[in-house]
Amino acid sequence: MKKYLIMVAIFAIALISTSCKSDDDDSTQLESNGLTKDINDIIPQEYIDELEEKGFVINKGTNPPNVENAYIFSPVELVESSRPSDDKPGNYYDLYFNFSNQNNSKLTVDFAYINGGSIGDGSGAFIVGEGNKFTAFLEAKDNRGIISTFAYSGELTQIGIRNIQLAFVMIDNNNQPDTIDDGDMRIFEDGDGMTYLYDYFEEGIEANDNNSFKKAFMQLGATSEK
Repeated sequence: MKKYLIMVAIFAIALISTSCKSDDDDSTQLESNGLTKDINDIIPQEYIDELEEKGFVINKGTNPPNVENAYIFSPVELVESSRPSDDKPGNYYDLYFNFSNQNNSKLTVDFAYINGGSIGDGSGAFIVGEGNKFTAFLEAKDNRGIISTFAYSGELTQIGIRNIQLAFVMIDNNNQPDTIDDGDMRIFEDGDGMTYLYDYFEEGIEANDNNSFKKAFMQLGATSEK
């Protein structure tokens, strides 16, 4: 059965440059919707409302947990979509991703991923949350002027992220052909409810520098030793 890249399924475009870190002294101030100005600048309120209506959980607050680590999102399942033609749960490659350089004084964190043959380097995201729960938002732009926002949300545990969700929203397709419509969105979840830390991935696979995925993260400069 054919497998799909999440990032291709999300963007239907080539990926991209992503959101820059805020230098604004007020970047940690929450606005009336419980999110920072940085986040509200990259996704309109109407799309935030629709995501929540579709079941995407946004964990708000100015004290998110430290999520710095590498994780394996598997199995990836499409659970909600605004596009009737989308096949649920679909058949997607596992997503290996990494958070690093978290700065809670600015509510920023870097993000990198490997998904099938697709690799994305460290990119700036905006993070909110409280206690063990967090949500991180990223803006993505391609060389055709297409703008999208995606978000990761879940609860940090000792072995990974519980009930993780990955949401995508097309913000502006710049009237480009072969793209989805502005406002189209998809929500993915981990089929077993737990996105494990790299160190807990599959029995028999050691977390060491010889593993190809960790080597890739190290080459991206996104993984630090724990």
